[in-house]
Amino acid sequence: MAAMKSDFSAYQATLNSLREWERAAKDLGKSDKYLERIVTVTREFEAGTPLSERAKATMGEDVVLFNKRRDRVLSCSQKPEISLDV
Repeated sequence: MAAMKSDFSAYQATLNSLREWERAAKDLGKSDKYLERIVTVTREFEAGTPLSERAKATMGEDVVLFNKRRDRVLSCSQKPEISLDV
């Protein structure tokens, strides 16, 4: 029973990662063909096909790039405003 819960948790975590990858790729401006491939990979995973090492690597690269860009935007928006008393 515990193994089944663990397997399901891993499945859910991977599925969530695939969804996050699709969102990140959209925000990064990836092509429609690229986004369609992510959807295909997700559907294949849902059908029981394990993720390829290439898919895992590409997903990781896109998510890291997305997070770097997001962090850069957040750090810029959190800087104190400069007031000029001229």
